Amino acid sequence: MYLVYVVSILFRSHREYEHRLDMDEALRRQRDLYEQLSRTDPLTGLANRRHFAGVLERRSAEAQRDRTPLTLLVLDIDHFKRINDEQGHEAGDACLARFAERMRELFVSADAHLARLGGEEFAVLLPGVSAGEAAGIAEAFRRSLAERPLQLREGPISVSVSIGVAGPDVLSASDGADLYRAADRAMYRAKSEGRDRVRVDGA
Repeated sequence: MYLVYVVSILFRSHREYEHRLDMDEALRRQRDLYEQLSRTDPLTGLANRRHFAGVLERRSAEAQRDRTPLTLLVLDIDHFKRINDEQGHEAGDACLARFAERMRELFVSADAHLARLGGEEFAVLLPGVSAGEAAGIAEAFRRSLAERPLQLREGPISVSVSIGVAGPDVLSASDGADLYRAADRAMYRAKSEGRDRVRVDGA
């Protein structure tokens, strides 16, 4: 009887131990999921604005310290409101998701940081890339959209994009906020000059 009792205690202890392990693993997965959700835009899977802002500040500080190039692109889909108005918000959301996929396809550098800043505005941070090089990459992305419409369930949809580029080859007193303002300013210049183009701040 004593042996049976000991075996039952051991068996129950083992089950409780496995249950605790399962609970710990479930809590770990839940914590990792919450952490990912806090960093990711749920529609596109790109970094969200809050997470990207932190990356931008950190990379700007590193570029200043190491005296290396850092370039930021700000991208805005032209006439996006028209898509929502004419085809509905579901098509608009699908367009944003396909646009993000095209970004992943074209901005392939392992160091590139891609984000949706909100609405139809996106960003790409390119460490180690000069403004001139980044402008060429941005132009290749713009041409890709012009030549290959995005594929939605409703059918292909043609969109264009205005892109602002900013990035002194060596950051000095500039910080991440300055870099964003410069790229945003260049993007709005692209808009004011007719859209569907790339503009470099200061050029």
